[in-house]
Amino acid sequence: MKKLLILLALLTWTLPLLAANEPLPTAHKSNSALSPTDVVAKYYEEIEKGNIYSLGKFYSGHAKSEFRTLADKILEINEVERDPLVKEFFGAGRKPYHLKLMSDEEVLSAILEYFINVKQSLPDTSTGKTEVMGHIFYGDNMAYVLTKTVIVMGDSSLDSLEVMPIKLIGNEWQLELRHDLKSFSAVFDKIIAEGLN
Repeated sequence: MKKLLILLALLTWTLPLLAANEPLPTAHKSNSALSPTDVVAKYYEEIEKGNIYSLGKFYSGHAKSEFRTLADKILEINEVERDPLVKEFFGAGRKPYHLKLMSDEEVLSAILEYFINVKQSLPDTSTGKTEVMGHIFYGDNMAYVLTKTVIVMGDSSLDSLEVMPIKLIGNEWQLELRHDLKSFSAVFDKIIAEGLN
């Protein structure tokens, strides 16, 4: 469990990096009423309103299923290690059988809520409003949205930049997992394989 908490502290402030291997298109056609920037702005509006548990609705089915797989792996762990993880990620009142009943969207929302709460509870740290800076298109159906959040730590502050990958699915822009969330999933797999202690 200690390894996992250290991992979370490191991952919550990582800056996702983009690797550009394809040329960017000069124009993009979409019937969506909302641009990628609009969707990410709405996502952060939900966070500001305290509607953290509804964030899963902004993500693609692929992103939701990736964290469903993570929840299923938690359920496979022995009871002694599993139960504290269920409480940590999904709430003190949750039991393993709750995970089985949760939709993929609810699982992802719960994990996102956990990450946001970890960020907000770091000592001597406060987070300002997130500014959505804009987006660039990447290929025919992908875009990356840049956000900036001012983080105050004691007497100093810094700009935290995040890159939100977003994919056009049908006529709707849906978020994919950020680099830090994907890293968390991969490292969590490794920690489970090696043991949580």
